[in-house]
Amino acid sequence: MPSPTASAASRPRRADIQGLRALAVLLVIGDHVAHRPSGGFIGVDVFFVVSGFLITGVLLREHDTTGRISVRAFIGARLRRIAPPALTVLTATVGLSWLLLSQGRAAGVTLDAVWAALGGANLHQILLGADYFAQNATVSPLLHFWSLSVEEQFYLVWPWLLIGLATLATRRGRGRPRGARSVVQGGIAAVVVASFTWALIDSAAHPVPAYYSLFTRAWELAAGGALAVAAPALANLGRRSRAVLLAGGLVGILGSAVLLTSDLPWPAPWAVIPVVATAAVLASGIGGPAPGAVLLANRASVFVGDISYSLYLWHLPALVFALSLFPQSAVLAASVAILSALALATAQYVAVERPVWHSPLFVRGAGFD
Repeated sequence: MPSPTASAASRPRRADIQGLRALAVLLVIGDHVAHRPSGGFIGVDVFFVVSGFLITGVLLREHDTTGRISVRAFIGARLRRIAPPALTVLTATVGLSWLLLSQGRAAGVTLDAVWAALGGANLHQILLGADYFAQNATVSPLLHFWSLSVEEQFYLVWPWLLIGLATLATRRGRGRPRGARSVVQGGIAAVVVASFTWALIDSAAHPVPAYYSLFTRAWELAAGGALAVAAPALANLGRRSRAVLLAGGLVGILGSAVLLTSDLPWPAPWAVIPVVATAAVLASGIGGPAPGAVLLANRASVFVGDISYSLYLWHLPALVFALSLFPQSAVLAASVAILSALALATAQYVAVERPVWHSPLFVRGAGFD
């Protein structure tokens, strides 16, 4: 294929994306710990768009370089990236649940862990009919694994779709890079429209399945993928345009977090706002750092972004166990949870994530970090 899909996320690591991850995980933690800001749950939507952007860029660059996409290598790389930290947290959480929680609740957490380890945590929540926004004192410490399951399920399907689109684009776009690019863009756009339409219907009619389902969430990841395909056309944006995208995107994300509430139908139509805003922030850095990117690319934000995966994994177990230990003081429990999650996430990043990441057994793809 004559490079119709080369992603300009080609720099090995974008500090602004790490800062975006930091913002996303802090919003989610704020939502769980203090229910502030009211729309902090949009941090998950931010993660979905970022993930779709990065993995699509990786897959398409592989095709541009080698003429093929190895699904086996891709899935293997993703498993080696996400499984060790996740299994560590699952194992520790189950053990602590039997020590600190009631037997009935610990048994429920164990079952949650099995579903999460199999990549079906979201399906388990759908079967339980568990309203994400009806959290109470007995919330599962593994509830948040639903979003990881959505991504894992997406990873199983997405490479095959791109292989089909890339093959079709190669046949139809010989000598016409724009024509080849339009085939891939058209296919991804069809996924966005179909999934969003499904989400729009289900968010009103069946809000619980709509919140957790891959079918109603795929459009968010695919939106990131569409941006990766469009990256070559955005690589030469001027500094002013990149600054506008960055500012508009950050206003959109923060505005959504502050103004949106769990009473609104979700994920459609309202998730469009943080999804588009996140895409704008990602687009702002495609051609190079945007003016003002230091808001995301500073040392503190990058550090939190680096540990964001482990921090996301640990924050809810830490909160649930802190509340069980200090039931009379929500402030003390929240403080202990935050400090514990930060310490555990940092330790896991150093002792688990980085060693696996730098292992010769790990086939690293640009953009996975």
